Amino acid sequence: MERLSSSGDGRVAPNTISYNTVIKAWGRNSDRTAAHLVLDLVNEMEEKYKSGDANCKPDRVTYNSVMFALSNNAESCAAEKVEDLLNRMILMYEKHGDESLKPDLTSYNILLNSWMKARSDNACKRACELLDQMLQLQKYRIDAINPDTRSYVAVIKCISQSSDSKKARKALEVFNNMVASYQSGNKAAVPNVFAYSAVLNACAFTSGNEIERQDAMDVAVEIMARISKSRTASANHVVYASFLKACASLLPYEDARRRPMVETMFKKCCRDGQVGEVVLRQLKFAAPPDLYENLVGQYRENGEVRFRSLPVEWKRNVRERKFQFHHAK
Repeated sequence: MERLSSSGDGRVAPNTISYNTVIKAWGRNSDRTAAHLVLDLVNEMEEKYKSGDANCKPDRVTYNSVMFALSNNAESCAAEKVEDLLNRMILMYEKHGDESLKPDLTSYNILLNSWMKARSDNACKRACELLDQMLQLQKYRIDAINPDTRSYVAVIKCISQSSDSKKARKALEVFNNMVASYQSGNKAAVPNVFAYSAVLNACAFTSGNEIERQDAMDVAVEIMARISKSRTASANHVVYASFLKACASLLPYEDARRRPMVETMFKKCCRDGQVGEVVLRQLKFAAPPDLYENLVGQYRENGEVRFRSLPVEWKRNVRERKFQFHHAK
C-alpha cells in the first residue's frame, strides 16, 4: 500500500483502519519483533498525522492494540513502555479534545496487567498509584473511569507478588475498596473468586516478623469467613489450596490453631466437592503427619496418596486448570 501510494495511486493509501488491522494482527504475536514493529507503526501514524494526514490519525483502538502487544512482550521494561504510550494517548486527547483518543477502561486495565506481569516492587507501587489516580478522578469528573473487577484483581496480584511484609493487609485494603465500590453501585467491580484468592495468595507468601505473619494469618481467616457468606463468590479449589498454604507458611507446627484449622478447612473442602490436586498437595505441607494420615491415608497406592483414588464426591465441583502460586521474585 505504501509503495502504490508513493507512486501516485491515492486510492490505496494507508489509513487508520488499515494501520489498526495490521497492528492488531501483529499484536497477537508475543515475540520482541512484533512489539518493536507495532511501536514503529504507531510512531509512523503520529508523524503522518502531525504532517497533516488526517487519514492516519491514531485513535483509541490504535493505542490499546499497541499497548496490548507490548504487554504480551517478555521484555522487563514492557510495562514502562505501555505506561509511556498511555501518557502519550492522554496528552493527545487533552490537546485535541477528540473523543476517539480518550483512554477507556481497557486502556487502564492493559497497563495494570502489564505491571502485574512485571512482578516487582516497583510494579506494586505503580499499580497502586494508577488505581488511586482512577479513584481520584471519580470524585471530580462525571466521565471518569470506574475500576472494574479486572482492575482491582490486577492491583491485588501486584501487591501479592511484592516483597512487602505487610502485603496481606494492603491487599485486604484494596479488596475492601472493591467491595465498597460494588456496594455503592459499581456493578462492574464484582468481588469474585479471583479477588478472594488473590488476597489469600498475598497472605500465603508473606514473610516478615512474627507479628506481620500473624496479621497475614488473621487476614486469611477473615477472607475465608467472608467468602463463605458471599453472594458474589464461592470458595473453589484454588481458594482452599491458598488457605492451606497460608496455614503451612504462617503457623508454626507447635501453634495450637494449626491442626484444627487445617482439619476443619479440608473437611469443608471435601463437603464442597473442591478437592483438586493442588489442595491435596498443600494438605501434605499443612497437616501434621498423623492428621494427614487420618484424613487421606486410606487412599494410598504403592505408599503414596493418589488424587485419582479420592472419593468422587470430594472433587465433583473442581474445574481445575494448570495452576501455580505467584510470589515475589
